[in-house]
Amino acid sequence: MYAGGEVEGLYVGQSISGLILESAKNALLVKAVSSQHSGDEQFTELSYVINQNSDFQKRNTELSKQVETLSQQVKDGKSEVASLNKALELAAEDGQRKKPRRGKTSVVKN
Repeated sequence: MYAGGEVEGLYVGQSISGLILESAKNALLVKAVSSQHSGDEQFTELSYVINQNSDFQKRNTELSKQVETLSQQVKDGKSEVASLNKALELAAEDGQRKKPRRGKTSVVKN
């Protein structure tokens, strides 16, 4: 999910590409097999590929949602860091303005 604060987009992208390539390969296999076998076997192979493509589409959707969620978390984290940095900067400025002056304290004499 997070790797040193970064979204593993490359891994997700590679997974999606792999799914698409696998789907295309299966479609070619179905075409080759369908020219060699009877109608029932063609239907079985085609059904298998359709089911697998459906699974790939579901996985692709899940990965897309995961990327979206992780991207939002990164964005939120960056906003939080920016807010904390600004608060730290303001606190440092405020601390510099409120430093007491040494040696200039007034002493009340009776």
